[in-house]
Amino acid sequence: MKPYGDKSNDGKIQLSFTFNCKREVLNSAIKELCQSMNLIDTNVVSISSNCDFHCVILYASTNFDINEEVLVEEKVKENLDREFILKQFTDKCNRTIRVLGATTGSDAHTVGLDSILNKKGFHGDYGLESYPCFSVYNMGAQVTPEALVTAIVEWEPDVICISQTVSQMNLHIECLKNVIQECNNQKVDLSKYILICGGMRVTNDLAISLGYDAGFTKGNTAIDVVNFIYEKLKVKNFVLQPLMQSVSLKVKVKEKELLHINPIEQRRK
Repeated sequence: MKPYGDKSNDGKIQLSFTFNCKREVLNSAIKELCQSMNLIDTNVVSISSNCDFHCVILYASTNFDINEEVLVEEKVKENLDREFILKQFTDKCNRTIRVLGATTGSDAHTVGLDSILNKKGFHGDYGLESYPCFSVYNMGAQVTPEALVTAIVEWEPDVICISQTVSQMNLHIECLKNVIQECNNQKVDLSKYILICGGMRVTNDLAISLGYDAGFTKGNTAIDVVNFIYEKLKVKNFVLQPLMQSVSLKVKVKEKELLHINPIEQRRK
C-alpha cells in the first residue's frame, strides 16, 4: 500500500517545511533533504521567502510500500446518541450540569471551544448549550488562570473545559500546566470536577499526563464530550454536588423564551 495521489498506489505526497538559509543554497538544501528522506520525482511548487526564511511546498513520491498485514485495527468506541444521554441526565441528575469553558493564556482562538459549547456546534453536531440538562458559561479567549480560578470558585461548575490551539514551542502544554498550577496554588480541589482539555495538538494521553481527566482533538465534536461526561457521572450514579449558593439567574426576554445570564457579570453590574 502506498499514498494515493493521481492514481492508486502512485506514492504521491505533499510536503511543506521552512528553511532558514541563504537563498543561494536553498535549492541544494531542498535536494539534500529529499534525498535523505528517500523521496523521488520531487517537484517544488511554491517557495515563499522573507529575508533568509523560505517556506517550501513540494510534491514527491515515496519509493516503498506499507505492509498491510502488519497494520493493527483499532477498536472505535460507538457513542451513545444524544436523545438517550439527554433522557438519562434529565431523569437521574438532581440538577442541571454546570459546564465552564475557557481558552487560557494568550491564546485567542475559540473555534474549537465554541464548537463544543455553543448551541450551533459543528458539522451538524449541536453543542452543549443545546442540551436542556446543561448550563454553560463560556468565558471566551485569553482567560488568565487567575480569572479562571475565580470563576470556578464563584460559579461552582461540574465540568471545566480548557481549550488550547497555539502549539508553537509547546505553548499549549505550558498553558495547560499553568491552569493546574494555579488551581493548586488557590487550594482548588480538582477532584471535585470533571476536568477536560482540547486542541489541535492535544491527545488524551497528554491530557491525562498533565492531570486532566481527558483530552479531545481534531475530529472530536460535542457528542464525544457529552459521552465522556456521561461515563464520569454514571460512576457517581449521576449525583451532583450540592451548590453552595444559588447563582443561576433567568430573565424573560420574549414570550416563552428564556436567556441565561452569567451570574458573575450580573453581580458586577
